[in-house]
Amino acid sequence: MNCVFAAALLWAAASPAQSLKDAPLVLEGDLRYNGGDIDGSIDSYSRALLANPGLGPAYARRGRSYRAKGDFDKALTDLDHAIHLLPKDPWSRRERGLVYMSRKAWEDAMGDFDVAVLLEPGDAATLYNRGVCRLQTGKLDPAVADFSQNIKLTPENSSAYACRGIAYGRKGDVARAQADFFQALRLNPKDITALVERSRLFASNKDWAAALKDLNEAVRVEPKEKNHYFNRAVVLSAKGDLAGAIADYTKALNLDPDAVETYRARASVYDKKDDSLAALDDYAKAIRLEPRDAELYLAREALRQRKAQLEEAIADYSRAIEKDFLFPLTFARRARLRHQKGELPSALSDIERALVLAPNTSSYIEIRGDIRRDQGDLKAGSDDFTKALELGQAPETAGPRLVDIQRRIGGLDAALAACTALNRQFPVFGWALAQRGRLRVEKGQRAEALADFDRGLSLNPGLKEFYADRGDLRESREDWTGAAQDYTVALAGDPLNPALLASRGRCLRRSGRNAPAIEDYTKALELKPDLVWVLNERAEIAVELKDWDAAIRDSSAAVQLNAGFLWAYLARARALAGKGDAAASIADYTEAVQLAPNYAPLYAERGAQRKKAKDDAGASQDLARVLELEPANAGRPSVADYKTILQEGTDEEKTKALAALGTLATPESVVVLAAVAGGPDARLRTIAAWELGRARAVDRSDQLADLLKDPEAPVRGAAAAALGILYARPPKEAAGPARPAFVPALASLLKDSEAMVRGRAIQALLQIDAREYIKDVEGLLGDTGKTSVPDPQSREWIALEVREVASRALEVWKATAEDRK
Repeated sequence: MNCVFAAALLWAAASPAQSLKDAPLVLEGDLRYNGGDIDGSIDSYSRALLANPGLGPAYARRGRSYRAKGDFDKALTDLDHAIHLLPKDPWSRRERGLVYMSRKAWEDAMGDFDVAVLLEPGDAATLYNRGVCRLQTGKLDPAVADFSQNIKLTPENSSAYACRGIAYGRKGDVARAQADFFQALRLNPKDITALVERSRLFASNKDWAAALKDLNEAVRVEPKEKNHYFNRAVVLSAKGDLAGAIADYTKALNLDPDAVETYRARASVYDKKDDSLAALDDYAKAIRLEPRDAELYLAREALRQRKAQLEEAIADYSRAIEKDFLFPLTFARRARLRHQKGELPSALSDIERALVLAPNTSSYIEIRGDIRRDQGDLKAGSDDFTKALELGQAPETAGPRLVDIQRRIGGLDAALAACTALNRQFPVFGWALAQRGRLRVEKGQRAEALADFDRGLSLNPGLKEFYADRGDLRESREDWTGAAQDYTVALAGDPLNPALLASRGRCLRRSGRNAPAIEDYTKALELKPDLVWVLNERAEIAVELKDWDAAIRDSSAAVQLNAGFLWAYLARARALAGKGDAAASIADYTEAVQLAPNYAPLYAERGAQRKKAKDDAGASQDLARVLELEPANAGRPSVADYKTILQEGTDEEKTKALAALGTLATPESVVVLAAVAGGPDARLRTIAAWELGRARAVDRSDQLADLLKDPEAPVRGAAAAALGILYARPPKEAAGPARPAFVPALASLLKDSEAMVRGRAIQALLQIDAREYIKDVEGLLGDTGKTSVPDPQSREWIALEVREVASRALEVWKATAEDRK
């Protein structure tokens, strides 16, 4: 920002106590000052003060002359005297404000201008200069007000428009900023501030042509100003004109050969052009000018690293050290590079010298820990990582090092202990918990591991590398939705990972989402075509969709890759059967039987195909084998049979049919149960809702949640009980994933008018471990209403009072509260 501040107006009126008629030497000084004889004016004012040491105007004017010479200390001394002698004089305040502005003491300058404005509110120059100070200190609205007042008083002041445009631009009001720059340039086409600042606005909007037009004009107006070439080079580089940018940086350096920032900027452009020699030369020149600038060393090192010039990078630091640039950074960076190269003794020597120059620098201690670890001194390395953490090194860098080295020293238990210690030292460091979760999986502590993953990832959701681990745990617990969500996050960071795609596909399929599952399986197979189980999963979905050709194609590919894969033969046999090719289907069932001779369903399905092929003898043999393997299956009705019973049977037969369907727990039986649960018969709705829970029909959770609002109390109670067993998890585990959406509706049943429903709601909340409702459950400790709840193991109903269920739940929650901590 280059707002030009105005010179204070000449002292226009004599103080009543001191008339200039009595000070001819002051008038003589004024004539000399106005004629450009600054030293002569100082001589005249000094002689006036010898004659009259209390002459305030002489101090004020001599202060102005010293300011004009750049002698700000003497200027301030004289102006302080003048203000002491003439406290109501705005001129002296304005002059001292200008001295403060020259020193960039913006707050002090504002203080003087504030007083000057109070003494003489209509002085345009004071308002403008105070606006500049306010702009420099970020007081944008007051700055706009000052520039606006100045414009009212001096409407032809282009500088006021330019500076107000800057203020508007910083406020984000681009339209007003552009308008002010336009007006400034209309009044003064050579207003450099307006040209440069408008070019910045254009450049921020990537309007390179307009930005360059303004900067070209700035160069034309001030061809010897290096900053114009620098600014134009920045725009040219952003525009992609690297050669033009280099040319302008070179012109700027011709005007100022010691400009460190220009060498840095030109080096960066040379690097973009892949002219590493020229870039390195510029970095070297900049370092010679500013040897303490750490960023220059790091930029040069980064270039060397990209070019695989490790030796040269080390040599750069060595030359710096030889030139007595004995800075901690040079030794530390050379130590790091030597460590990277494997020169461990030299690296250790360098980092020790860095620590002599900058003791207790945590990042240097961490580097020393790396070197000592790789030298085999694990104890010393561990001590260094611990000390680095104590001195403030980020746990994100030192923490993983400490855990790794502790595992090398003391094995899995030591690594777990290190994670626990890190968690105590840095409670919001999510990595420590997530890593402890990973280690606990190795140790077989899967429930505790899941709790750690949940806590760690809630603290730091950006730990993408741990989502796949939690996804595996969730999948093993049949939390298909949660696992799929975790695999999705993991895939965001590794989108071409076939294992992650396949795992998500499996979870999507298990949760009933076949279309996205097929997409994932297909992508996984494109990346890794030999995933036999994925081919088979896709084939099984095709069977469900009755896409027989696709099923045959995938299962055949699976068999070709693994001739002993039972399920591929089974999938192909079913697809061939669906297509009507009984002979080929029987052949595949026979292959499957040879692989699993004691698996009864194979015989049953082959028997059905033999019957279709009119091989009654073979069908009878298969049926006999089924009865031999599973005697209890003799005469068992099919799902279709149960469906008929539900339509035509007695109430008792219908009850038994629903229980049998719940025991079967097949996709086909779940479809029938869901239909009955949505039917008109309240008694059957009640039974079917419960059996959906027994059948583990997680995909019917939404339907069960709707039944929590059923007008019939038995239905509400059955739905609550079913959801409880579907989402049950051991309450000793720490808080798991986010609660299912239906939990508030379930909790609302604690106030149900029916005691049976209240009791079952308590039991379900306990099973889900929704202990946030403890206070609500405590309120039911005096409820003597009668209820019944399912036994967690046998699923048999137990008659209890509501208060007994509440007491049991509270006992479990309170007993496990410490474990959760």
